Formats: sequence, C-alpha cells, structure tokens
Amino acid sequence: MRDQKGHRKRSAPALPLVGADESFGLRVKSVRLHLGLSQVEFAKRLGISQAYLSGVERNIDKPNLEIMKGIILSGAHVSAGWLMAGEGPMFLPTDSIGRHPRE
Repeated sequence: MRDQKGHRKRSAPALPLVGADESFGLRVKSVRLHLGLSQVEFAKRLGISQAYLSGVERNIDKPNLEIMKGIILSGAHVSAGWLMAGEGPMFLPTDSIGRHPRE
C-alpha cells in the first residue's frame, strides 16, 4: 500500500502465531512485540546489542542463560517452558486478583 506521495505505508506488525513447532527466535520476537518494544528498546532492557537480538530472533545467535532469564522476567510473565521449547501457554497464569505467581 502506498500513500499519496508514492511512499510505502508502514502498518503495525502482527504478532506472529507461535506454537511448539515454531522457532525459538519467533518466540523471542513474540515476547518483544507483546511488550510493544522495538528491537533497540528490548535489547537495551536485556543489556545486549540490537544486532545480537536480531540474530537471536533470526535463529543465528543463541542467547546464554542470563539473557534467557532476562526475557522471562522482561515484564510479560513469560512461561519458561513456552520460551525454551514452545510447550504450554505463552504466559504464566494469574491468580484471581490479577497477580502472577512470582509477584
């Protein structure tokens, strides 16, 4: 789609549907998009470079345990099982008043 000047219009990216058969990188990208962060913002939150995060999302680079922990604790309450293996729900369940188990 193009605007009146012929420039491509940019639409908001759709969240990728990620299941057990999808890649780790797509799961990381799903977390980032759920948080509404750019690669630069999410990388800064994790203490890594945008280039490294891009490599992780494209399955070129593999994160270490500290980075994995940062993604899990990024504020989205991501399930470790889902992030690591694509198993179970993406997010940890909340209790009846909206708190996550770690809170």
